[in-house]
Amino acid sequence: MSEVTAEKEVFDEICKEVARRHGLLLSPDDPVLVTVTLNQLAMKRAQEQSSAAFETLKDGLEEIYLRQAQETKDTANKLVGAALRTAERSIGDMAAQVASEVAKRTEASLAAAEQRMAATAGSIKFDRNVSVFCCILALCFSCLAIYSMVSP
Repeated sequence: MSEVTAEKEVFDEICKEVARRHGLLLSPDDPVLVTVTLNQLAMKRAQEQSSAAFETLKDGLEEIYLRQAQETKDTANKLVGAALRTAERSIGDMAAQVASEVAKRTEASLAAAEQRMAATAGSIKFDRNVSVFCCILALCFSCLAIYSMVSP
C-alpha cells in the first residue's frame, strides 16, 4: 500500500470518527485536517529522534557490556591464576613434607637394617669361629685316630 493511500485512509477514518462523536462532517480540504498532518509530521520526527536516541543508547550499552565482559574475564583469569599459584605452593609444601617423612622412615629402616646386619655379622663370625674350631678339633681327633692305628 502506498503512503498516499495510507494517509487517505487515515483521513477517512478521522472524518468518520469526528462525524460519529460530534455530528460534524469534514471534507478532505478541511483546515482541521492540516493539524492531523502537522501532528503526523511531528510524531514522525519524534519517532526518528527516539529511534536515533535508542540506537545511541543501545550502542553505549553494548560497549559497556563488552567492556564489563572483558573486565570480568580478566578478573576471573587473575583469580584462577592466584588459585593455581596457591595450589601449586600447597602441593609443593605437601610434597616436601612427604619427601621429608619418607627420608626419615627410610633412614630409620636403614638404621634398623644395619643393626640387624651388625648383629647377624657378629653371629656369623661366632658361628665361623666355632666351625673352624670344630674342624681343627676334628682334624686333631682324626690325627690321633690315625696315630693310634699306625703306632704299635
